[in-house]
Amino acid sequence: MGFDILVFAKPTPMASRGNAPPVSSSSARYEACSVSPRSVPAQRCACYAKKPEQSPASAGRLLASAVPIVAQGMDRMQLEIAVTDAPSPQALELIADGLDQFNLQAAGHADRRTLAVLATDPASGEVVGGLSGRTSLGLLFIDLFYLPPAQRGNGLGSQMLAAAEEEARRRGCRSAVLYTISFQAPDFYVKHGWTVFGQVPCDPPGTSRVFLSKDLCAA
Repeated sequence: MGFDILVFAKPTPMASRGNAPPVSSSSARYEACSVSPRSVPAQRCACYAKKPEQSPASAGRLLASAVPIVAQGMDRMQLEIAVTDAPSPQALELIADGLDQFNLQAAGHADRRTLAVLATDPASGEVVGGLSGRTSLGLLFIDLFYLPPAQRGNGLGSQMLAAAEEEARRRGCRSAVLYTISFQAPDFYVKHGWTVFGQVPCDPPGTSRVFLSKDLCAA
């Protein structure tokens, strides 16, 4: 079965890792272009998406009690800090926008943009897997990459990675970074020109996070 590869500047939230159900295309508010897998490496595809509507923020579950503190440099404003595993979308956006403003003041520009490459079943319109990450200050960051078992080893993953790298070059990125896990796919990235520059042990014992980078300017 053939699949369409879509490159997006800002996707709607994707399914989580593992065997989560695919995202229905009816919920994906995209303005996109379809790229034939055979033509991905030679194309420069710039596809943009509308920002998805966000539901009202939930309070989230606190993982630690709120601790009142006095913040310096804020007119002695008393703030509280809390640890949570469910921050609101508004809180995450505030953090990201604040960092963008800091980068703008320090570096003269702030160009953080989401990048996603999605594999879509043309018959059903469903997203069956994909790659998600971002570009910022000349770097491509790949955060997540998942394909179902039936779509591994047939070249689709290679085409999707090439599509992400090409879009990053189009945005002006010179390098790319990611980390994977030793039982996942470090060899896959090495085969495509990525270089291991570090490992950090993690659980279970004998496992490590593997950090890789790639020079996007190299031929």
